Amino acid sequence: MKDILQRLEGCPGVRGALVMTLDGVIAAAIPESPENEKVAAFVSTVLLSMEKDAEALGFSSFKRLTLWAARGRIIVVPVEKMVLVVLADSSTDLSYALMEVAGLAKGLMTRGRITATSDQD
Repeated sequence: MKDILQRLEGCPGVRGALVMTLDGVIAAAIPESPENEKVAAFVSTVLLSMEKDAEALGFSSFKRLTLWAARGRIIVVPVEKMVLVVLADSSTDLSYALMEVAGLAKGLMTRGRITATSDQD
């Protein structure tokens, strides 16, 4: 799984990526960083809250979520029972990166069942 994430390393504006469960367990990440745990916890909290509110409003699942902040952007794409999270800077045009993210999500799904493991693939 890590080899698929590494395709994002050359994308302009992309600072990192991770695949995680909805409850914040990281299955793979590039680069390895203590910040990944914070990002996973934050994204998990946002997704769980969003899921409740979406149900109340009659919306079903989401295709992509982009959070814009002063320090950058967080792009979240569902992949089966997990999510692909991409960290990007705030000033780069992410057109190319978003195409790569869509391809990565497809690649992760076609690779078979994704499971969280402790050996970080």
